[in-house]
This record gives sequence, C-alpha cells and structure tokens, in this order.
Amino acid sequence: MALIKCPECGKEFSDKAAACPNCAFPMTEILKLASEDATNANESAGVEESDDMKKVLGIIDEDNMALNDERIDIFREEQTKSMDPLAEGKTGTLKYGESGTLNNEALISYRNPDSVNIDNGISNKSADNGVYHTALPQSRSRKKSIIIGVIIGVLAIIGLVSFFIIKGASTRKKESYEKAIKAFSRGDYEKAIDDFEQLGNYKDAKRYLSVCEAKELCSAGKYEDAYDELKNISGFDEAKTLLRQIYYEGRFFEGITDMRSYYKNPDSLQINSVDVYLQNDKLVFLTTSSGQNGFGGYSTSHDIFTEGKNNVYQYLGSCNSMDEDDYSTKDEDDLYELLILKTIEVVRDEGIKVEGSMDFERVKNLIQNGNYTSITRVKELTLDIISEE
Repeated sequence: MALIKCPECGKEFSDKAAACPNCAFPMTEILKLASEDATNANESAGVEESDDMKKVLGIIDEDNMALNDERIDIFREEQTKSMDPLAEGKTGTLKYGESGTLNNEALISYRNPDSVNIDNGISNKSADNGVYHTALPQSRSRKKSIIIGVIIGVLAIIGLVSFFIIKGASTRKKESYEKAIKAFSRGDYEKAIDDFEQLGNYKDAKRYLSVCEAKELCSAGKYEDAYDELKNISGFDEAKTLLRQIYYEGRFFEGITDMRSYYKNPDSLQINSVDVYLQNDKLVFLTTSSGQNGFGGYSTSHDIFTEGKNNVYQYLGSCNSMDEDDYSTKDEDDLYELLILKTIEVVRDEGIKVEGSMDFERVKNLIQNGNYTSITRVKELTLDIISEE
C-alpha cells in the first residue's frame, strides 16, 4: 500500500481507497486526472513518471492511455475487500464513520447511490458488488458544523450572562429606589437626595429629587427658589402638594407679620398649633400661640387670621380662653375677646377644614428663626397652580 495526494484537498491517502477520506473525491476522477497529466507530461515535457503516476498507470491501457474498465473493476474490488470488514460477499449494516454525514460527493463512488439508506444513525449502503461499507469521511462539513455549534454556544452564554447582569442591576435599582422612598416618607430629605441622585432616570427618581431639594429650600425659608424647582413638574403629586403648602404658608406668614406688630417683644411669639379652614371661598387660619405680654410674663391665646384689604391676610384678633364664662359682658376688653371667641366657633362649625395644607414643623421653625419674610413674595407665583384645582 502506498500514499497518493488528493488533487482536490491536497491530503495524502492510500492508493487502495475508493475515494479521498477527507473530501470524498472519487478515485475514478483521480485516475482520469492522472491519465491526463501523464499524457501531457510525456508529450510536452518528457518528464519521467512520478511514483504516484506509476502506481496509477498500472490500471491504464498503455496503448491508448485510456482507462481499462476491466482493470478498474479489479482495482475497485481489491480496494473494497481491503477496507471493508463486510467484504467477500457479506451483507449487513455499519455505523456511520466518524467523518459525519453523507453528501453528494460521497455518493459519487457508488454505482447505485439510491441504495444508500439512513436509519437512526446507521447507514446501509450497497457498493459496486453488493457489498456494504461505511460512508466516506466528510471532515470539512464536520468542522463547519462544529464551528457553527461553538458560535451558537458562545452567543447563548453571552445572552444568559447579559440577562443576569441586567436583571441584577434592575433588582439593585429597585431596592435603592425603595430605600429612597422610605427616606423621603420619614422626612430624611438629605438621605433621600443622595439616593435619588444615584438612581438617575429610574422611574420618577428625578421628580422626587426636585421635590426633596425644594423641601430643603423651604425649610431654609427660600420659597421662591423652591418654586423654581417645582414649577416644571407641577403635575407630579408630591410637587403639587408642596406647591399648595407654599401658597398656604405664604398667606399665613402675611398674617403672622401683622400679628407681630402688636407684640411688645415680637421675637417672643411662638405658634403652638395651626388649623386651616375654607369659609366662603376664603382661607381662615386659627392658631394657638404664646408670647410675652405687657407685664413681662407669657400668656397663651387663640388667634384668627383672615383675608383683609387688598387681598392681604391680616391678624383679626385673639382671645385668652374659649370658655364664655371666663368673660364679663360689662368689660369692654372682655367683649372684644368674646367676639373673637364667637367668630372662631363659627369658622370651626361652618368652615371646611383643609388637611395637610401646611407643614407645621417647618412653619414653627421659620417663625422662631425669623426666616419667613420672603415667603410673602411667592403667594402670587403659586396662586395659578392652586386655582387650577
């Protein structure tokens, strides 16, 4: 047995094989090419025949350089017997060779290609003399299939990894968002601002961020700056609530400014509670307060603020007690306080209490720190937003 080189793929294989085991190029075609090469070589170049050529020419008619059918049949029979364990007239089935599947090139070597049957990974193939043998190797097809399989596998892995990375990032953002909302709800706006900043465009994080910053500005008495933060997101529920508070607090501080003018020591004024009522389409503020009286001591009073001239809120008056028996109808001062008491009772009975209209702790701190004067300048800024409701 000697090796010859396949003219199709360049691989070496046995000269007794029916076809190239690598690419299934038929031996009959190799013989034809060898015959042509030999003729051309002898006629033009006079070159001595190669070893492969001498092996092939053994089955070529030396007189006319044509293929000898009888010699070819003998040659093919010898090849079949040498490579097929089911040769010598035996029949049966063989498993596919490691080379993979059959293709048209592999079937060329069979006289009856239609006799090739594939059944559950088993190949039943009849060759020239009714002898069954395995399919010829198809390395190129196999390599191509392996490469495609590897590419699909890599893409699948990349897809899975990307999916879990995105899912993990989404889960972390959801958890951060929930923490930020909790900080916002408990009034820890500094912490909420840090959390919402890290969330970027996630859900409504940016709008919550603007509301948090506006609340911080309000706590510092910078209501006009707070309004600038909120005016572009006035449709957001949290922003709308804060804008309403800015409006109510602005009107309330108008009344507080007027009330301070009646105190001997204005800085001693402290607000203990505030209730907001809507009566006859106008806001009315009822408070309890304490402050230094004319004798140097501190007294507690019940106060009322309502809209006065030029749409400015004014301090209407106070009474020291909400019990009528504490007043004398013969005392002029008592009669005035009794009138305030009656007015407060009417508002409570007939007015509509507005819940959540003000942030009392913020109002209280601003009065104590004296940082509320600028609030009166924003009442008109938010009036159009409040009016839409």
